[in-house]
Amino acid sequence: MASEISFIYSQRKNVLLVKNNYKYSKYTELKSGEIGWKCIQKTCKSKLYTIGIDNNFSRESGTHEHENIDTNIIARQTISNGIKRKGLDYITDRPSKLIKLEIANNIVAASTLTCKDTKLIRDSISRERIRNLPKLPKSIGEVHEYINNTKPKTVKDEYFIITNDPLDHIIIFSCDLNLNFMCDSQTLYVDGTFKYCTKFFHQLFSIHAYRNGVFVPVVFCLLPNKNKDTYLAIWEILQEKCKSLNKCLQPRTIVIDFEMSIHSSVKDIFPNINIIGCRFHLSQSWYV
Repeated sequence: MASEISFIYSQRKNVLLVKNNYKYSKYTELKSGEIGWKCIQKTCKSKLYTIGIDNNFSRESGTHEHENIDTNIIARQTISNGIKRKGLDYITDRPSKLIKLEIANNIVAASTLTCKDTKLIRDSISRERIRNLPKLPKSIGEVHEYINNTKPKTVKDEYFIITNDPLDHIIIFSCDLNLNFMCDSQTLYVDGTFKYCTKFFHQLFSIHAYRNGVFVPVVFCLLPNKNKDTYLAIWEILQEKCKSLNKCLQPRTIVIDFEMSIHSSVKDIFPNINIIGCRFHLSQSWYV
């Protein structure tokens, strides 16, 4: 009997029990440990009970006074639930990708979906993601406050914040794993972008470490300007953090653009470093 029981979510995110294509909603918990479920049709007297952590079928009472729900409708709701749940668990994946994956894993149930259904699912995922996101900050102070309160982490459960300075408005994102990787690399590539920088900051400054023929992004900084003192502060903070990890940040080569404040700060921190001008930025200066 337990094999006939499954669970789905209603549009209001309440858990529904499904048995023989009838839907039940939870209505009571008994002292015996049983959980009572009643048919979602208001006039129907049918009830059933489950017990235990796995909600094993216990007993039922009453009979249904209406027809059960079409199998295709149940299947469609089941696969829709799965996609929506993954849409919140994997917030960086596009809804269309999640839908394709769920269809590939559940071809029989997916055959009941229509183009209208997939559009509704995509829209629902987008709405839920927006609802779960915090409100956009209205000032740079709120940005610092939010980061202090949330303490962002990586998928490996490492804190992904090195410094959050509300006075100089410098925020550095990285983790111990990235810093170790950077210290073990002989070549760094640094660059700043202004067009795609978040609101309230002047630039997004990134540091990439070269390893096995690939530049890997390891540090991201939100900066209020492009002054030498700001760049010096970044390198000093990173050096101190690396020291706390018993590592030494001492690259031999750095690839940078032709901004003098970056060149000057790098020379001050790493006097013997080999500076290579970025060919991309050079060509930009020729043709822009």
